[in-house]
Amino acid sequence: MNKKLIINIFIVLTLLFTLSAKAAPTAELIKKFISASENARQPNSNEEAIAKYLAFFTDDFTDHHPKYGVSFTGKGKLKKGIINKGASMVSVVETIDNIIIGTDTAVVVVNEDSKYYKNKKLKHYKGRTILVLEFNEQGLITQMRRYMD
Repeated sequence: MNKKLIINIFIVLTLLFTLSAKAAPTAELIKKFISASENARQPNSNEEAIAKYLAFFTDDFTDHHPKYGVSFTGKGKLKKGIINKGASMVSVVETIDNIIIGTDTAVVVVNEDSKYYKNKKLKHYKGRTILVLEFNEQGLITQMRRYMD
């Protein structure tokens, strides 16, 4: 077989494999994501902190929150929710309890301790959320499912 043909076949196969491969999430990426989430949700959060958090998502990602029967698509809706909720926030602390990494998914157990105002009354939420994240080839989140425990 011709050496040039073998090299070309190798290059084509390598490109096909590269294009079809998903970007596997890493524990480090998940830690940065949760840190960005916590920073974006603080009462003194700013546009830069929110943009840093939104940079983890594709423009058309889908967010599912089954407990509340809410699903939406797009960064715009998420940004609006963060800004609206931020107006009532007192504090938010998110700590990672566990991370399970898949080929193009991650399951993250996050403990949250937050204080916020609702109907002019101070509320204190202390609970656990299980996030199921799906990633695309560029390592961005395409789907986020939030399960309250």
